[in-house]
Amino acid sequence: MSSEGSPPTTTTATARPIFASPWWVLAIPALFTLWRLVYLWLSPLELSEDEAMYWDWSRHLALGYYTKPGGIAWVIRLGTEVFGHTEFGVRVGTVLAGFVTALFAGLLARDMFKDHAAAAWSSLCALAVPAFAVLGVLITIDAPYLACWSVAAWAGHRALVRREPGALVWLAFAVGLGLQFKPTILLILPGLALAAWLHTRDRSQTRDENPQPGHVRGWGALAVAILLASLVPTLLYNATHHWVQAGHLLDHLGISLPGAALQQQPQATTGGGWSPLWTLEYLPIQLVSSGTVGVLAIIAFAKLWKRRVIADSGVDGATWRSVRYAACIAAPLLAFYLLVSFFTRVEGNWPAGAWITACPLAGWAIATGVRERDRGLRVGGVATALVAIAIPAIFVVLPWFHLKERFGLRLPAHRLMGFRAIADTAAEAMQRAEDETGRPAFAMGVTYGRTALLSFYLPGQPTTYCAARYRTGGSGRQYDLWPHTDLEHPDTHATLAGRPGVLVQWPETFWEHAFDTVTPVGIVQRKPDQFYPVWIGTDYRGWDEPVSFTEE
Repeated sequence: MSSEGSPPTTTTATARPIFASPWWVLAIPALFTLWRLVYLWLSPLELSEDEAMYWDWSRHLALGYYTKPGGIAWVIRLGTEVFGHTEFGVRVGTVLAGFVTALFAGLLARDMFKDHAAAAWSSLCALAVPAFAVLGVLITIDAPYLACWSVAAWAGHRALVRREPGALVWLAFAVGLGLQFKPTILLILPGLALAAWLHTRDRSQTRDENPQPGHVRGWGALAVAILLASLVPTLLYNATHHWVQAGHLLDHLGISLPGAALQQQPQATTGGGWSPLWTLEYLPIQLVSSGTVGVLAIIAFAKLWKRRVIADSGVDGATWRSVRYAACIAAPLLAFYLLVSFFTRVEGNWPAGAWITACPLAGWAIATGVRERDRGLRVGGVATALVAIAIPAIFVVLPWFHLKERFGLRLPAHRLMGFRAIADTAAEAMQRAEDETGRPAFAMGVTYGRTALLSFYLPGQPTTYCAARYRTGGSGRQYDLWPHTDLEHPDTHATLAGRPGVLVQWPETFWEHAFDTVTPVGIVQRKPDQFYPVWIGTDYRGWDEPVSFTEE
């Protein structure tokens, strides 16, 4: 068998390999993790609205919440228990999840190609996917979800390609844990089924003399039991909360679920109908989200397919099954969101799991380019390394862009800057209201995210309240489900009635429906063209009905 067409190994190298040591697959994720931890410890960046919302969830642990399963709240709770209720404590979990994603992307590549250099490059690729790089700093459901996807992809390869049935337990555990963050991790299962069918077909055609171990059924039964048990938290939460999560997900598709709580004022998300642009932009946006890694993965698959299928130049069956496995795992997720694009605009991070198995292919391409002195692939490797370094660096300079336009650019720094100043103004207003009325003041926001930010940045991190449901078409989401923040709950209303409130954003005419008097306190700039007014309302009485108004 000719070695020229084989996946490169240390024995076929024609140039000095980079990352030849097996320890690089661990060292690269560890070094980036250390950098991220140091940066987060020193960073001036504030929480985003979604991060603050997840943090507020973590103060009230449950099996699930209005829009998501409960896993993200538990991750944040672990971080804040150790490091306190700080930005670092909230975000430390996402950094550790990024480490797991990069490590298992590398381990998967090592198993696929038996190549330490490809494994190391694969770990670096997982850190260079633009969507992954951003998610490695900010705490969202995606970071732990991607970590679970990477472990599941590695375990699935071991079970199906390397035929180690014990790996089925790892697979089930990873998918089950991922379900606690994002239900779409279940889309890895049809990919696994497709890969298993193709492998079974290959074995039947070649009369494989090495059958699957007889005890695979026992491992399979245990894996199924783990997977079924992992469905219980989400099913139990939805069954006891009128299927609000299901209603929220269907709402993205413009479908109303009858009987779902808080759906009485549906919020249109499809803009009145399908736009062809949603589907046309889907694949280009995915390529941008994957960066050089996506391009290199496509090139690698094409090269390996040509060597195996067309040229018959030495790509062995096990390697080809690994490559095909990687494509099978990604296909259902990409296909599902392509279908979703016919209902609503797909955000770039939604199909991000598909790029996990692209990393080993991209890592193989870079390692091959180095060994075979392929200029294009080597340039791709350099570009990938630069992206891995450059994207996190954006967070370093982001504060420099706040409230300013630099070099003709306006980065959305306001999403991670400026709310601390609003909370400081609100804190002063609360003290003033208490001094003037002799009654304890409370704080109220206008969206779930800004309400959570108020709570996080106010002194003592008090309970805050959300008025979003009282704007026509609005909903306070989780704040309307918790009895202690539901403004229509008799006990909550009795607790707030007659007290002064400090109110952030929205015009005076909106607040006058719920307070006897509304007095302006100040205006805080959060971005170049957006100013947040802060008001003091006296003698809270609540809203009788939703209010329509136009923001100035």
